[in-house]
Amino acid sequence: MVKANVIEQGTGVQINKTEYLQRSYSPLKLDFNTQENHGKFFKPGLPYRGKLKVSNPDNTPAAEESIEICADISRKRKIDIWLASREVRNCKNYTSDIDGIIKFALPPQNVDTVSVKLMQNL
Repeated sequence: MVKANVIEQGTGVQINKTEYLQRSYSPLKLDFNTQENHGKFFKPGLPYRGKLKVSNPDNTPAAEESIEICADISRKRKIDIWLASREVRNCKNYTSDIDGIIKFALPPQNVDTVSVKLMQNL
C-alpha cells in the first residue's frame, strides 16, 4: 500500500491518495484454463489437445518462454479377480508463441486410462 498526501502551496488544497500494489513472487503466470482451451474433457482412445497461457506478472504475454508440460497418466485394468494399476509420466518441452500461448497435445491413451493430471514446470 502506498499513501500520498499533497498540499498545494498558496491555496492550501490537500489531496490524499492511497494505492494498493501487487507483488509477484513468480517470474511467470501459467494458466491451463484459457477461454479457448479445447481440451476440457479427456476421452480415452482419442488425442487430447489443449493450450497453456504464459504471462508476465503485469499480464502481458510472455513470448519465447520454455516450459515443460508433464502428464501423469493413471491406468487400471481388471482381469478376472486381478487388478493391475500403473502410473506413467510423460514430459515434453514447449516454447510459448508471440501471444504467450503454448499448444500441446497428448497422444491417444488406452481405454484403461482412468485419469490424466497435467503439470507445468518453468
